[in-house]
Amino acid sequence: DVLLRLRKAESLGETCYVFTLEVDTGVPLSTLLRYLTKLEEDGLIERQPSAADRRRVEVRLTDSGRSTLDAIFAETAAALDRSP
Repeated sequence: DVLLRLRKAESLGETCYVFTLEVDTGVPLSTLLRYLTKLEEDGLIERQPSAADRRRVEVRLTDSGRSTLDAIFAETAAALDRSP
């Protein structure tokens, strides 16, 4: 998933680009771009041209995106703790 890939990149200190997400997730570019637009509208990610190469677009989690993933992880862990 895109959000998980962004979180992984963040934890490793990597920069994630649209192309990187396309390759890593296997999502077709047109679908990925629609998904990124929705995530950006929802305030979960931000996109900006790369300072090093303006043809590339960097994608990052926002604070809201990080908080959303943290909540999902916490809920999943709690559900796993409750399972027999």
